[in-house]
Amino acid sequence: MTGSRRTTSALGAALAFVLTLGLFVAGPPPASACHAPIPDTSARRCWPVKGTPDQPTVVLLGDSHAGRLVYAVAETAREHGLRLMHLSKSGCPAPLISVSTFRGEQYPQCDSWRESALRLIESVRPAVVVTHSYYEYGTYDLLFDESGQQVPDAQEPQAWERGFSATLDRIAGSGATALVVRGIPTLRRDLRTCLQRARDRDSCGWDLDEAISQSALDIWRAESTQAQDRGWPTLDLTSRFCTKGFCSPYAGRRMPRFLEDGSHMTQEFATTLYVPLARRLAEVLPLAPAPVRRLRVSSTHRRTVVRWQRPKVHGSARITGYEVLLAPGRKRRGAPARCQTATTRCRIAEPLHGKYRIRVVARSTAGTSVPATAQRRL
Repeated sequence: MTGSRRTTSALGAALAFVLTLGLFVAGPPPASACHAPIPDTSARRCWPVKGTPDQPTVVLLGDSHAGRLVYAVAETAREHGLRLMHLSKSGCPAPLISVSTFRGEQYPQCDSWRESALRLIESVRPAVVVTHSYYEYGTYDLLFDESGQQVPDAQEPQAWERGFSATLDRIAGSGATALVVRGIPTLRRDLRTCLQRARDRDSCGWDLDEAISQSALDIWRAESTQAQDRGWPTLDLTSRFCTKGFCSPYAGRRMPRFLEDGSHMTQEFATTLYVPLARRLAEVLPLAPAPVRRLRVSSTHRRTVVRWQRPKVHGSARITGYEVLLAPGRKRRGAPARCQTATTRCRIAEPLHGKYRIRVVARSTAGTSVPATAQRRL
């Protein structure tokens, strides 16, 4: 191993300790009850967004970094009427390649679990599999070949690419398309110290070439090549972490991007990645519009007006129109009022009084949005 790489150190010891607890890299909590800890050898069907059997199914596959991206994928599923199966395991990346723990221990549980996860994907036959992994396994000498020998530094990108190609072949065999999400930048020094020493939050951070190692660049090149060779999409979220070559632990003034380990996303920030993720999914999946936003209702003695904002993500096709339903409450008799429009405003030429349930959906050739609903007394 070259001297420029981090080997056994206080950092490595700390990472080894938390890995034995079933967490990877400074110990973020599992993103959901679906996340598999170190001892698990069998993947299980776990649905953060259950949906219904007639809805398209998306699977998320990867290690604990996928276990944080799940917040964005789950938001996409909820907003666009998808089912989501979550398959992530601590320290177990998506490529078919053997890894060890930070203690240098063999990790056969990863190989067994990943094979089980791929068989599960083959049985579920999803529409799309989203892959996402940590890119620094080689930096810590954690990659091993089929014979159990450590992969030499110079051969790590090729070994990762072979393993990733094998994973993508299995995904293709299930009938699914893969969306390959690039590994995120990592803040390599102690994040808490950075924040304590900085004059303000804006001055705490890392240059882009510090946050993304050469190893990570090589791994991304390998993964994106395999995806592009199959005509499958990739998603690079680096610009969401780094601006003008500088990577800050904060988005704006208040929202932290990372947990204290400087490697795993916070739930709050991960959820904000919904928009770029949904837009890229819309390129490979018939994605209905997201729900309309900011539903408002006003009524006078002459008419009732319902207003809203367009969906944040339009989905796979242009929105062709909106349908509005105002249904009277259970204790009130009368027919529902309906309206169809191509604009973001619906006028009903009659006064409505009492308690009403309002429902607005957006329609496109790709499908109908999840309803936006409200209750109002008019």
